Amino acid sequence: MSLLSLGNLWLPLMVALSGSIGIYMGMEYPFPMYMKALMIIGIIASGVFVYLGFKNHKRTSGQIMAVSGVVLWFFVGLIGLGTGT
Repeated sequence: MSLLSLGNLWLPLMVALSGSIGIYMGMEYPFPMYMKALMIIGIIASGVFVYLGFKNHKRTSGQIMAVSGVVLWFFVGLIGLGTGT
């Protein structure tokens, strides 16, 4: 069964929003400076993981790194998305 037939589109919507507007909301929210620094470090680490994963895409470790980078990006976005909802 798909999420559409179950009527539970909230979870995919949260993932899509966290990857897009969640990063912006997290940077605009008045978090303490250390929290914003950790979010920026997480975004940079995500970019590095995705870059290295795509660079080594034929190896299993590269594929794992690329997926880990995308997941890390969405986790940072969920922090920001949770502040505005």
